[in-house]
Amino acid sequence: MIGLIVAACLAMFHSAHGMAEYVIPSFDLNERGSHLSLIKALEANGVIALKNVPKFASTRDPYVQSAFACMKQHPNLDALMQKKLQDGTQRTTISMNADGATFSTALTTQCPKFIEAQKSYNQLLRDVSARLANVLSKDTEISSPLVDVVNLGAHLDHIHSYTPAPSSIFTPISSLFKAQTQLSLDFHTDNGVMLLTSAPYYFDDQGSVIKDISSGLVLRLSLHGKAQQVMPHLSSDELVVMVGEGFSRWGNFGYKFPPVLHAVQMPQDARIASRLFSGRMILLQNDATLAQSHLSFKDYADATTRYVLNEQTGDDSTTLSTLGCPVGRTLLASDLSCTLGIWAPSNASDPSTTNEQCMFHCNAPNMKKDVEMCKSLKCELVDQVMEGGTMCWMLCVQHLDTCNIADQVCVDQSLACPPPSKTWEFWTVVAYIAAIALGLWAAWLLWKRCTNPATPSETVPLLGY
Repeated sequence: MIGLIVAACLAMFHSAHGMAEYVIPSFDLNERGSHLSLIKALEANGVIALKNVPKFASTRDPYVQSAFACMKQHPNLDALMQKKLQDGTQRTTISMNADGATFSTALTTQCPKFIEAQKSYNQLLRDVSARLANVLSKDTEISSPLVDVVNLGAHLDHIHSYTPAPSSIFTPISSLFKAQTQLSLDFHTDNGVMLLTSAPYYFDDQGSVIKDISSGLVLRLSLHGKAQQVMPHLSSDELVVMVGEGFSRWGNFGYKFPPVLHAVQMPQDARIASRLFSGRMILLQNDATLAQSHLSFKDYADATTRYVLNEQTGDDSTTLSTLGCPVGRTLLASDLSCTLGIWAPSNASDPSTTNEQCMFHCNAPNMKKDVEMCKSLKCELVDQVMEGGTMCWMLCVQHLDTCNIADQVCVDQSLACPPPSKTWEFWTVVAYIAAIALGLWAAWLLWKRCTNPATPSETVPLLGY
């Protein structure tokens, strides 16, 4: 009886905290009449799906299957990167240039089937992304460089295997509740022009594919004028396109497509041994100039690498492997605390120089252009606050005083507080569960009383006391 009550409580808790499903608008690039709707969908939320892509599912399937086999058979391969996520999920990653330039010798030797499958899938993605770039470049008022970016860019491929954290029958009920809502990977936007992906694969312990499981992808979109968190349904025969930060930061492509805030929530299903996700990050050519910073893409990548590794490196493969996510976008304020410099215009500064300009350019020591701008503005350091800021996109941003530091998240080069707490919803659910559990208990007592008549010694009804 207790087990049934707990199961019912968990089911209700999951239902109460479940996110709405969302169908990503899908388009066929062969249907010219749908191109305007495709563009409007990207302008609205930055995410679309491409359907009726020839041989998409049959080409992607061996790519993902061979990657899973490679990781399972060679868990200690040098080419694999390991990371433990915040909910205990273990992530194993194969990261490589899309053109195969960074295939390690070990990967080529130990996983030849994966290498061959990657070549076929690579060509398919190049063809589809080139067609999409042509569609997006036709109706712009400017000469868009998007076609050249897609055809010549130093694109990056990632394959992630997510292994769920080990569970136990002795796991506290509170932990089970938390698992229903905790994210494996926090909300972030990707540091690229676009991300190309599709439905994840789920494997059991025997390596068989498990179907009919939620995608695990969580999107934060503006729907009907309100920011909402949704879990999209992903089809294995559709290619999903999500806009990244680089679309607006790196070039002028003729549109204002918003970057997509997304997260990962590992589904709670005992059958899952691994969740396989594959994605391609569309990046610029190494010699391309970034629109806002006027750095070459290679210089920008090097600056990002210096920030992540705190050292210089000339290894391009290492440089590109750090570009999966923008610096600071996936971390809470407490994870990337920095010493905040209080900068202000000096007596030698131009009268038009503002405090905001000094604070912005002088708190980005890893960006050469900002360092030069700080000197040009002739700002002076007035004070320093230890752990007074958070690194967001290589800029030390002052903490907000409107919410707890641990709750603040980076949004571009600024900090933001989360939406108002929904703690009251949690306690409403708890009260609802408790009421039902009490009702079930009372019904059980009544049933027991009815099926077990009073003995001669029970001459007074229980309700008489």
